[in-house]
Amino acid sequence: MVQGQEFKFGLKAGANASTIYGDFTEGYQPRIGFQLGGFLLIEVADNFYFQPEVFYSSQGVIFDTDLENTNPDGPPSATDIRTNIQNNYLSVPLIVGFRFNRKLTLEAGPQFGFLFNQVVKVKEEEDITDQLKSSGDFKLDYGLAAGVSYKLTDNLFLQPRVYLGIANNLRDDPFSIGAENRNLSFQFSVGYTFN
Repeated sequence: MVQGQEFKFGLKAGANASTIYGDFTEGYQPRIGFQLGGFLLIEVADNFYFQPEVFYSSQGVIFDTDLENTNPDGPPSATDIRTNIQNNYLSVPLIVGFRFNRKLTLEAGPQFGFLFNQVVKVKEEEDITDQLKSSGDFKLDYGLAAGVSYKLTDNLFLQPRVYLGIANNLRDDPFSIGAENRNLSFQFSVGYTFN
């Protein structure tokens, strides 16, 4: 029986490789972004804890387009266009952790994301030719997060994790009726827990 709950605060930061899978995603490549935030660790038992988190997460995708220009007086040429779609979220995972031993913990739980904004950069032959920024209107994303936490010291830990979106990104698009695609992100963080 738990006689008291211990609360600890911590910070975490890291990189993520994110993409979108499903309909209309052919040719999408993972985009490398970052995440930064904090968490509250609530000890429930010796080997069990609850950890709500709040962090800023830069996600999205990259895709390339080759436009072939046919010249009747010469060979065809190609112009490479790279589009970088950056989706910036406020992410709120509600993680439950189960400790196997003093160092290794299995973590899983639901995650909610609120889209701050979207930045689209179009680069043509090394030069950015267009940049568009639009509000995300805090559009809700939700899914499942799972991974492990490995303690390097009593305070410092490594945390690889995967996030699998459940919410359909195209649910509000009137031109994509019946189509579905979702977010996918692989995250690697370093965290520090304050005693």
